[in-house]
Amino acid sequence: MDNKLYDKIESTGEWWLDPWWEDRNWLGAERYPIELLSEAVGVLKEFFPAEWAKQLFDNPQQNIIMPILIGHNAMALGALFHLGFMCKRARSTQGFSSIVKRLRESDSDSAFFELEMGDIFLEKEIQVDFPRPGAQKTPDIIAHCSDIKIEIECKRLRTEAWNYWENNLTTMIMSVVSEIADRDGIELQIELNDRITDICFDDEKYPGFNEAISRGIVDKIKNTVVKKLEGQKLPVEFTVSGLMVGQALCKGDPGGTYVRGAAISNIAKLRRIITNGMFRGLPQLSGKVPGVLCIYSDYLPEPELVRVILDSLTIDSSKSVQSQFSPMSALLLFPRQTIFERNPPLLFENKNALFSFPQLEAAEHIKKSFAPLVA
Repeated sequence: MDNKLYDKIESTGEWWLDPWWEDRNWLGAERYPIELLSEAVGVLKEFFPAEWAKQLFDNPQQNIIMPILIGHNAMALGALFHLGFMCKRARSTQGFSSIVKRLRESDSDSAFFELEMGDIFLEKEIQVDFPRPGAQKTPDIIAHCSDIKIEIECKRLRTEAWNYWENNLTTMIMSVVSEIADRDGIELQIELNDRITDICFDDEKYPGFNEAISRGIVDKIKNTVVKKLEGQKLPVEFTVSGLMVGQALCKGDPGGTYVRGAAISNIAKLRRIITNGMFRGLPQLSGKVPGVLCIYSDYLPEPELVRVILDSLTIDSSKSVQSQFSPMSALLLFPRQTIFERNPPLLFENKNALFSFPQLEAAEHIKKSFAPLVA
């Protein structure tokens, strides 16, 4: 974007002054006809006016909507189209104004997820309500399917500190490794210990710890690689016990140069989904009507592991434990999506729920909309 144009957008808040979405060179642009994109933009101008945008430019805060509106990338193009038509379908629903209010604020990621879940039913012309948050515990969405209501509770698990640290560490290592590889005309491949993120500290309690550890790790890897390469013929292998293993290969090796390996364990993924998602979401379901719990997480555990633990809690446990999960007819786990990778959600039916999921009209809408993997 031209600097003068950006300055004007920032000063006026009129994000639509740069119609970047009209560029037909974006990856996947053929899926979004110009006339429909224009319609989507028209809707978004109504709900995200210049006054709001200018205030956000003047007082920056975490918000996922603005990057969509001024995106200039293929991912934002799809999101712009999607958001515009979701808002169009939802504009007359009860409680939509509260969704828009949150979309304009720092809670925009959670509000966006709730809007997406409600849109499953709106696309099928099924009435939905977005109950206003209040003192009384209520689900995020109520879908009116035929003669029965369905409660849908949504929980979007935010990226945790360890994930930011891991991304930053990997970027730092990749920068150093790429510099060495380019200088020496070789390929360097680094596999980090997959539990390395376990060392990440709470930044608020221990300020500076993570930064110091990152620098130490990067320096150790750099010094190890440089020392191992001195006077050696390729291929060369190197190790820092407990931290990483790696190898240096001839330029042009199919694997190229990379840094990878850090990962959250399956057990840790599931524990986070249960504690931060299920335990917080279940109390919002009344148990008087069928309930579906939808959880978005950057990382999903293996389906078989989820099935074992879920059955342990809902079938093979005491009555008091089972009763805590009985309002939930089904659990839907949504993974992170990118323009290159569209993973289906995981669907888990609660076999001991008060209301059987397969018997619900909503079940077919959910399965057809997401083609989820049933486990």
